[in-house]
Amino acid sequence: MNAASGSQSLTVYGDTYQTTDGTCIRDYIHVSDLADAHVLALSLLENEPTTTFANLGTGTGYSVLEVIKEAERVTGKEIPFAVGPAMARRPPIVSSERSICP
Repeated sequence: MNAASGSQSLTVYGDTYQTTDGTCIRDYIHVSDLADAHVLALSLLENEPTTTFANLGTGTGYSVLEVIKEAERVTGKEIPFAVGPAMARRPPIVSSERSICP
């Protein structure tokens, strides 16, 4: 959103991943939802000490370019970005629905 307002630049790290548009796909989750899930997990542990594993996410992954295009649609503003080098060992897809790791 800072890039949409022109107050900050945006860099997309890599556009040659094995995805439909070449950018990483991630399962984005709002920080408030993540915090709520942690509070619920702590409550569970207080009442029922146990070991459990959970993958927190929406179940749907979106590419970096999909997120940028949606932000453009919502704000009505073009979001300028530069493509930088891909980060080392970053998997192309990470979501609770599907993950592809090298």
